[in-house]
Amino acid sequence: MSGERGHRALWRRPVGLPFVLCWGDVGAIAHACGITVQAVSQWKRIPERHLPTMARRLNTTPERLRPDLAIRRHAMNIDIDPKDAAMAERAICEAVDEVDGHRVAVSQAAAREARCALALAEAKAEHDRAVLASKRARAALTRVRSGHLASGIPAGRLGPLVPSPSPAMEGGGVKT
Repeated sequence: MSGERGHRALWRRPVGLPFVLCWGDVGAIAHACGITVQAVSQWKRIPERHLPTMARRLNTTPERLRPDLAIRRHAMNIDIDPKDAAMAERAICEAVDEVDGHRVAVSQAAAREARCALALAEAKAEHDRAVLASKRARAALTRVRSGHLASGIPAGRLGPLVPSPSPAMEGGGVKT
């Protein structure tokens, strides 16, 4: 909240309503429409029932304030066969349903992606823990071997520090 007070305070201005900047006072808008200031502050756009009042107060036309309603009214005033109108309405509904279906599919794919990213992070953490445990085990084995050698136990009795490779791996690699 800003430090401003009174009717010009930013917190009293509805977000995204440029007509408030022209007219200025949310309280005056609310009084003119016969509603509360809180109701006006929730507007994203001027409701259709308050459009004539706002147009008169701003000295403009309702079509200029809400072009979406003007386009819809114009489309409804054109003489069209009721069968064609019903077919167009069905096509619009199907298109909206298809878009909604795609939106759901995208959100589900995003959720799957997030789950996979989490599983990958968990697998990497588990791998890092296993590598660390292996390093600790090797270090402990080296300490034990060094202790045995320091105490005079022959090295041949301790066995190899690293397990011998499997028979399939004996064909290549570095000789020890």
